[in-house]
Amino acid sequence: EKPSETIICKQIREIIGEDNYKFALPYIKDALSGKATSYENLFMTSLGRLCFKVNYVPDMDKSGIVKGIFVLHADITERKQAEEALRESQTSFRRIFNQSPIGAAIVTQNNRFALVNEALCRMMGYSEKELTLLTFSDITHPDHLATDTEQVKRLVSGEIDEYATDKRYIRKGGGVIWGRLSVRAIRDETGRLLYSL
Repeated sequence: EKPSETIICKQIREIIGEDNYKFALPYIKDALSGKATSYENLFMTSLGRLCFKVNYVPDMDKSGIVKGIFVLHADITERKQAEEALRESQTSFRRIFNQSPIGAAIVTQNNRFALVNEALCRMMGYSEKELTLLTFSDITHPDHLATDTEQVKRLVSGEIDEYATDKRYIRKGGGVIWGRLSVRAIRDETGRLLYSL
């Protein structure tokens, strides 16, 4: 028996199952009323749980009367799995980043703090919101600014991918502290600098 022969002349609920049919019914009704609809949902199949994007397109005659609907299923299981893996990876990164005992920041190409962790906020005396309004220059002691700026230029040009130095920082309120700075370039596949960690 050909796969197509297993579904010909069968109702949608017989093909996709009662639970999936209940979920799909509002979309089916919309399509039968003349409105194209789509949704994404998990389906239990002989191959296991798969995620499909389903499109219902009304089949209308010349006078606009709906004669039926075209049903288009696209298997998006791999895409959904990749999205979930990316979400988990981002969640893990944020957890490690935020809970690190070492001050950390993601710095944009214009030297602004895109993301800072709690340890850095404590070290500098600023809130997260306050720090993200500043640049690294704003918290760097003037005696170290020229060296830092030169290293950043080398990072942006691709001459180096990382550097480390001891430097003084200016805390909120004007206090000065020493710190060990380690910077790593994060680049795209072409080598262009996206941001620094």
